[in-house]
Amino acid sequence: MTEKILAWIKERKERLPQSHRAKCLFILKSISPVFTNDWKCVDVKALLEVEAFNIDPFNQQIHLEYQFTECSECNLLYLSSLQPDPKNASRFIAYGEFDPNFSYQIQISQKNRQNQTERIFCPKFTYDQFDECGVYRISIDDKSNCSVINTVKPNNIYRVLYYGIPLILVILIGMNLIEKYYDRLKTILTRSRTEPKEEINLDCGKKVAKKKERFDSIDTFRGLSIIVMIFNQYGWGTFFYHCAWSGLNLSAFVFPWFLFIMGVSVPISMNSMLAKPDSKRLKIFYRIAYRSFKMFLIGFILVSSFDFKISEARIFGVLQRISICYFVIATLELVFWKPMDSIPETNNWKKYFRDLIFAIPHFVFIHLLILVWFLIVYLLPVPGCPTGYLGPGGNEYGGKYFNCSGGATGYIDKVILGYGHLYSELVISQKVYQIDRYEPEGIWGTLPSICLAYYGVVAGRILLFYKDPKKRLIYWSVWALITFLLFGVLCQFDLKNGWLPVTKNIWTYSFTLVTASSSFLIQAFFYILIEYKKLWTGAPFRHVGLNSIFIYICQSVFWFRFPVQWKVEWKHEEKFLQCIWGSFVWIMVSVYMYRKKIFINI
Repeated sequence: MTEKILAWIKERKERLPQSHRAKCLFILKSISPVFTNDWKCVDVKALLEVEAFNIDPFNQQIHLEYQFTECSECNLLYLSSLQPDPKNASRFIAYGEFDPNFSYQIQISQKNRQNQTERIFCPKFTYDQFDECGVYRISIDDKSNCSVINTVKPNNIYRVLYYGIPLILVILIGMNLIEKYYDRLKTILTRSRTEPKEEINLDCGKKVAKKKERFDSIDTFRGLSIIVMIFNQYGWGTFFYHCAWSGLNLSAFVFPWFLFIMGVSVPISMNSMLAKPDSKRLKIFYRIAYRSFKMFLIGFILVSSFDFKISEARIFGVLQRISICYFVIATLELVFWKPMDSIPETNNWKKYFRDLIFAIPHFVFIHLLILVWFLIVYLLPVPGCPTGYLGPGGNEYGGKYFNCSGGATGYIDKVILGYGHLYSELVISQKVYQIDRYEPEGIWGTLPSICLAYYGVVAGRILLFYKDPKKRLIYWSVWALITFLLFGVLCQFDLKNGWLPVTKNIWTYSFTLVTASSSFLIQAFFYILIEYKKLWTGAPFRHVGLNSIFIYICQSVFWFRFPVQWKVEWKHEEKFLQCIWGSFVWIMVSVYMYRKKIFINI
């Protein structure tokens, strides 16, 4: 009978909220000696045990409370209370599970129910050393010794990298070698036993059409951003954990990289279309509008669920923001385009700024958008919120600004889109700040995103105006330095507490600048390896980049289905290998499409 009760509790423990899970965990430990002595970490959490001796739990109950360190001046949250230990009558104990991806503020206090007095055993202190599957203990005594002791050694989360990184490198090097020598291998494997007949060239007197220059580094960068996005989607999570609000990590760069590299392609393709003598701008605008609408519609379909309701349908998403950014920068390039010959090469100072002189109207328009963004964010009155507030709201500052998530940015989304059409799965933000709904790809945050795509246009225009590889690298490096310094000034080199925090959830301009700086550097690095030094073919990322949007759509539809993904235990080795496998599947799909010359332009 006891075994059935244990199985029932274990099965339902994961469905409960944090406070109830702690109580459930206590019951398991109380009635099961095996569970007490051999705690199994099934969800990569850390276990904290709090013990005390000789107390009266009925009149003076001792509570374990916690809060995320990232949540500024937030009220402490109740986790569990000390209960009698069935094995030791003088001992009382409580349990709590903690996510090792965060640091915590912990407090242990005793509250007397009769006279409502409170005694603080362990004043609020910060602890950020909870590691995966480790067991920790705090022993309370009369001397208020609240030091945290590690009783069970945690997992080494970096162990998987010891063979995971070499495995990824072997795959990349192997696919690069196959790509480089593919034609030679195909010739050897399919060579005929008879000598081929000598071919006679009958086109000696004809002019051979000049092959249009294609930059493989652009496709490679685009493909890399998609593959990192896919790898992150499969949920390994240790190094791809999203920031709760402000801050930077690898997952925050992926979407901006894609927007940047999309912008790089715009001036190249636009110049190719408009340079034709029979090109008509109105016809090209129709193509831009149709492609933008198509991407927006597909994105809207992807974010809908099986229980779709119009009144609660999410309107914006990743593809929707890409479509809006593309429409603005492509239309801008179309309207203000003029032949490159209209900016002649000179011997004065203007020769160093030919691309900027060409794009003065573009530059002014984009940065007027940013000026408007600043004015609205810092000056728009938001009911019940301080003007210029950029924080997460919720439980921050003791819930003082509970409904102010995102300040003016969040307010505009709520007013225009409506509460029911906002994103409802902000898992990390909900966990840390207890906020409700918020739209990370909303309306007002799109303006800095457009600016980021425009910086990609700047990088692409450098490819058009300057043919010397060294000049291209110098210009990209200068732009990387300018955007980085401007980012540092705006946020005071403090990601969370500067004048303009780096926040992806509302896409602040400082976030645009730091991701643009990294994008300029990566583009320059890939250009050196692929175009300049020719040390790398770009495989396999280049193949993914040639059908990037199509691969992203397929991955969004099929990522949770076999044979792309299947349920495995939450162990780093298994999850990491599954992430590699899921990414590898879509790489092979893109390679197959490349070999069959299938290129789907969405």
